[in-house]
Amino acid sequence: MTYITNSEYVKTVLEIKDKYNEIYDDYSKMEKFIKEKINTEEAQIQLAISGYLKSLEDGAEAAGVELDLTYDTVQNLHAALASLALLQAKGDYDNKHNAIALMHTLAAYLTLLAMNNHDLKISVEQMSAKPDESRIDLWMDMYALKFNLKKKSDFRSAAVKGLETQFLAKDGFLLDLDQLIATYKKVTGVDLEFYGLTSIAITGLNANENIKVLN
Repeated sequence: MTYITNSEYVKTVLEIKDKYNEIYDDYSKMEKFIKEKINTEEAQIQLAISGYLKSLEDGAEAAGVELDLTYDTVQNLHAALASLALLQAKGDYDNKHNAIALMHTLAAYLTLLAMNNHDLKISVEQMSAKPDESRIDLWMDMYALKFNLKKKSDFRSAAVKGLETQFLAKDGFLLDLDQLIATYKKVTGVDLEFYGLTSIAITGLNANENIKVLN
């Protein structure tokens, strides 16, 4: 992917992603990198976001579409997410965990999209005293992000509210993006539906990818 970067936050995430992938198989270099560079709450979340971005890149590549962190390619998110869902299903994700991972991935991408295209300040708020695996709405199972200190502006929290994993339970699920799109508009003033992002029904995971946009 070739990204158009207008934000230092985004540039940092991309640098973390590239460095992490470069030294992934070298334990000593990885240990040093984590110790020296991933030593704050913000950096830990940036590392997590970079991992989700790498997964989405895999989905986009499989779908043959481009994502560049601008609104011009938002319409390609449907295809990228559908292909990523298929990749994850082949990797033994059940529908529940597949849907959760996709929502987390989309929240990460939209966090970068917002930071890249708007003059926003992002802050980290600790919501739990320690990591809680049941809190799928929180980054690292314990943190929330705020844009310009606005309450309820975290995209991950908004995304998981749209999980309907029982929909088409045998071979797919629904990603209800209404709350996520509304939260994104609250933060940026931009309606992502205008750029083609709407709720998605992903089916056919036991066979071939099939994606349908729900209006």
